[in-house]
Amino acid sequence: MNTEIPQTKRMRRIASIDFLRGLAIWMMVFLHVFNHKYNYDWVFEAGIENIFQITNPFFAIFVLFSGFFGNWVGIFILVSGIVNTVSFVKRVSRGDTTSKVFLKQILTGIGILIAGFISESLGYYGYFGSIIKTGQPFSAATWTNPSIVSNIWNRIFHMEALQIIGYAMIITAVLLFFLNRNEGYKKTKRNLFIVLGITVVFAVATPFIWYASEQIGWTIPAIAYLPGNEYHLLWPSIMIQAENASIGTYLMMVLSGDYYPLFPFLITSLVGVGFGIVLSMEKPPKRLPLWGLLTTIIIGALGGITATFMPFDINFERPTFPFYLILLATQVGLVTLLLWLVEYRGKSQVFGNNIVVKYFRIWGAISLSIFVLQIYHLVPYAIFNPAFPSVDVLGGQFGQGGEYWVLLIAFVTVLFFDLIVWIWARFNFVFIFEWMIQRLSSLTTKEKPNKLNFKKLLHEIDWIDYKELSGRERGLIMIGLRKIFKKE
Repeated sequence: MNTEIPQTKRMRRIASIDFLRGLAIWMMVFLHVFNHKYNYDWVFEAGIENIFQITNPFFAIFVLFSGFFGNWVGIFILVSGIVNTVSFVKRVSRGDTTSKVFLKQILTGIGILIAGFISESLGYYGYFGSIIKTGQPFSAATWTNPSIVSNIWNRIFHMEALQIIGYAMIITAVLLFFLNRNEGYKKTKRNLFIVLGITVVFAVATPFIWYASEQIGWTIPAIAYLPGNEYHLLWPSIMIQAENASIGTYLMMVLSGDYYPLFPFLITSLVGVGFGIVLSMEKPPKRLPLWGLLTTIIIGALGGITATFMPFDINFERPTFPFYLILLATQVGLVTLLLWLVEYRGKSQVFGNNIVVKYFRIWGAISLSIFVLQIYHLVPYAIFNPAFPSVDVLGGQFGQGGEYWVLLIAFVTVLFFDLIVWIWARFNFVFIFEWMIQRLSSLTTKEKPNKLNFKKLLHEIDWIDYKELSGRERGLIMIGLRKIFKKE
């Protein structure tokens, strides 16, 4: 996730990455409706391999689609790693001190963590969201209900998307500080080998960290034994913390808990750092798409191999390690494909200024705020609620056969988010979380906060074209050769 606020002058940006971030947050809003409002229990009971015999092919395919891409939060971690690395290296190479850029990224990471805690404790699954979902928000008993009030602190024991992005940003800032000081950004091969080595260490260590967290001997609360909750019994999940809340439990949750712990999701961030190091070069190599393809194949193959001797499952909890690797492979593959189709084929200007791409770019510009405002989903749910008294759209779920209704609610929910994005754009996105975090990070760096100008963001961007850079490099080589031959 990018939290860099575009400056008022024209900026150079990577069109495919901006588009991908916007598309990903759009898909998150859309698919979260299915996570919220559709009961997948029949799928798990029947087995994924049997769903084509149970429902029509369209919904069978859509269930697989929503189940797979509903676990695609890693794409935000990957894109965040790419964008923040490119920003870090470019700023240092332009003359900013490494410590100044490091501090800015640390403060940004802390800001994202704070936003994540606010979202979890008070948002859709937190205090205010739980009050609204009861359908009795005007009852004093609802506001003081202990099970609802407890969400203010127990949701902190949850590694959601913003938490892992914030922690990963802080950790990679430390790594980038040491890699880039004393003009270290010029040592691309060294930096890539170091990042690769750390990535391999994290990959190998992940199963062992998970195993260690399962051997602690947690006190198991009764709720964890209820049907469907069995997976919580061994490792530091949000249910385990009810009887084991402590700083130690929190740290183990960050390392290996629900849903996106550092092991393994820091791997995703490190892969993004690797991409960012290469893309921040003055002339990125022409073979980057080939390297990205090979990386996709290797990670995917590792996912297939580990699935033969490790648990494999598609669910909405912490992913099994083989499933995580397969998810990562597809994410790396999509980033590589877009870079090849756009920047490496000289299409960045046309692509970046396309009206559809502009639509998704605006979503991507405020992706952090959209993440935090998940509670806004409850507005269209409340509007639909009277039409389905037997379902309770606010707090309940549609079962098998309700797919069309969930699809309708999902599209309406996207329109509601379109409305709030459009309204915010009229005020240049003032007071959004990106705006606030940018001001937080400028307190210590003494930089003047930049304005997020909607029109400039939409129309005044210079899109980076790697084919143009490669062509320019070949042209300089030819000019040099001509000079040599003329001298002879």
